[in-house]
Amino acid sequence: MISSYNFLLVILALTSLEFHSSFSFVPTRFPTPRRIATNGPTFDSSSRASSSLFSSTSPSSSPIMTRDSVSINGNKDHKTENESEGSTNNNDAGSTKEVAVILNQNARSVNSKIIQVCVDIIGKDNVHVSSSLDEMPIIAEKLLNYKTVMICGGDGTLCCTLQYMLKKVSDKEEAEMPKIAYAPLGTGNAMGRFVGPRFKSFGIGKRNKINMLKQMLTCLTNKDDSKKMNSRIVPVPIMQATTVSYDTNKKNYGGEMTTTKTTREEMCFFAGAGFDSLMLNDFRIINKWAKGKKILNRVLGSVAGYTVALFVRTLPQCVTQGKHHVNVRVTTKNNKSVYWMDPRRADTAILCTKEDVNHDDNTKDIDSKSMFANDVQDDEILLFEGQSGIIAASTAPYYGGGLKVFPFAGPALLSSTPNNSNIHLRLGRIHPLKGVLNMYGIFRGTYREYHKGQVLDFVGEEFKIELYESYPFQHSGEAFETPIKEFSVKTTSNDNNKTNIIEFIDFLKPRVVVDY
Repeated sequence: MISSYNFLLVILALTSLEFHSSFSFVPTRFPTPRRIATNGPTFDSSSRASSSLFSSTSPSSSPIMTRDSVSINGNKDHKTENESEGSTNNNDAGSTKEVAVILNQNARSVNSKIIQVCVDIIGKDNVHVSSSLDEMPIIAEKLLNYKTVMICGGDGTLCCTLQYMLKKVSDKEEAEMPKIAYAPLGTGNAMGRFVGPRFKSFGIGKRNKINMLKQMLTCLTNKDDSKKMNSRIVPVPIMQATTVSYDTNKKNYGGEMTTTKTTREEMCFFAGAGFDSLMLNDFRIINKWAKGKKILNRVLGSVAGYTVALFVRTLPQCVTQGKHHVNVRVTTKNNKSVYWMDPRRADTAILCTKEDVNHDDNTKDIDSKSMFANDVQDDEILLFEGQSGIIAASTAPYYGGGLKVFPFAGPALLSSTPNNSNIHLRLGRIHPLKGVLNMYGIFRGTYREYHKGQVLDFVGEEFKIELYESYPFQHSGEAFETPIKEFSVKTTSNDNNKTNIIEFIDFLKPRVVVDY
C-alpha cells in the first residue's frame, strides 16, 4: 500500500502533466559550481551562499573535529570507547585509514546526538563536520586517504561532496575514489532509496536515524567476519550537467544593457526543467522572502513550504499563464549511441538515427511548426522538438519518496543496452487526469504510454536540451537562482574526459541461492 505521505507526493506530481515528484524535498544545498563568463563579467556567487550545502557564514568552524577544537557534551577531555581501547581507524603515521564520516552541520537532521554516535564508533579524527563551502576542498582531499567514506545528508549533500572529491581525484594522477556509504538524512532521499542501507526501521524520527547510523558504522568497522557486511557494491554513474543562462540586466560603462552568457558545470544524479523546477523555484522565492522572520522561516523551510509554494505561486501560474508548458528541442551527438525505449515492443531499445527524422511526417512538422531559429547541426540527431511538461534526466531510478520516475536508469542497464548507456531522459506530456487514473503504475515505474508519444523515454550517454524561453532549472532537488536557456547532460566529465562511476557500498543481504 502507498502511504498517505507518498499518496500526496504523487497527487502533486501528477498536476505537472508529467511523472516528477519534487514536493518531497527539503531544500538541498550544493556547491556554487565553476562558472565561466563570456561577453561580460563573471557572476557574483555571493547570492547563493545562503543556499549552499555548507553556509559560508561560519568561517570559524573547523573542517575536522579535533580534541582541541571540538567539545563533545561540553567536555574536551571526553574519550570514546574506540579511543580508550584502540580504534580500528586510528590516524597514526603509517596506519591505514578505513572509514571516514562527513556531516553537513547545516543539514536539518544533523545534530549533536548524530555527531556523537559517529564519534563513539570511529573516533573524533575520522569524523568531519563542516558548515562552510570554503572548507570543502580541504576536507575532500583528506577524504581521499580513506578506503570508505560515509556521507550523511540529503541528495544535495551527497552530490556536493562527490563533486569536490572527483575534482581532487582528477587533479592527482594516482588518487583513487573511495567507496561511498550513503546515510540518507534528507526528506525525499532519491539516492537513499536506491543505494541507502534499507535497514529494518527501529523507532521513529531521530531515534530511527541514530539506529541507522549505528548499524551502518558497525557494519563498516566490525572485525568479526560473521557480522561484517558483504563486499558487494552498487556502481552508479554520476553525470555532468552543464547549463547556459543569459543575464540581460547588466549595464556596460556606457549605460547600455548588455547580455552576459554564463556556463555552469555540476555533477549530479538527476536534473531537469518543467513543473518540478518551477515549483522548486517558487519555494526558493518564498524562503528568500521569509528569511529573517523567525517563525515563518522555520515553517516555510519545511515540507509545508512546498505546499504553500504549490498553491500560492505555482498552480496559479500554470492555470492562468500555462507556465508548465515548455517548448524544447532535444538532440544528441551523431557519434553517440542513443536508444528510444519503445513501449509498443516491451521496452525494446531502438537505436535513434537521422533516418527517423527524415521521415515524411516528421519533416513536414519541423518545417511548418518549429519555433527555434537555429537549425539542428550536421553532427547532431534530433530526438524531439515540441511541448513537454517535464524534461528530466537521471542515472538513478528514483526521484524521491519512492517515486520511480526513471525505470531505465542505473546499473540495470549496464548490460541490457549497448555501450553502457546509463542516462535515462524522460519527457512527460500526459494529462493530469490520466496520471491520477494510473497513479499506482506511475509510482511503481511500470506505467507506459503506448500512443501519441505522450511519454518519451531515451537512454544514452549524452543529451542536449534547448529551451525556447528561459526557464527554472533544478538538480538534486534545488532550483537555480537564474533561469537557464539550455542544458546538457553526459556521463563523461570535462575534468578527466571519462565516465565517473561511484561505487556505493551495498548493505543488503546477498540473493537467495538455496532455499528448500
